[in-house]
Amino acid sequence: MTPDRFAAFEEPGWGRIAANFTLRPYGRRRTLVSYEARTATGDPDAARRFARYWRLVRPFVGHIMRATLATLRRDAEPGDRPARPAAGT
Repeated sequence: MTPDRFAAFEEPGWGRIAANFTLRPYGRRRTLVSYEARTATGDPDAARRFARYWRLVRPFVGHIMRATLATLRRDAEPGDRPARPAAGT
């Protein structure tokens, strides 16, 4: 889907979500990790359904985010661990 088509999507009964991680240098040996997510729904009924869905999944999303950040940190810090094979090998 193109960015323009995604931005214009407002079909009733549906919503859209965009999310990203950003990594920025933070001093000489540190990196600032940011996460941003945006949601939009096509109508008030879809917004109510999304709110109910979010109440249900929010604790699990928090757990996944914390696990993802812990993995990023572990993989970024120097240490004695075996090298991982390159993707696709």
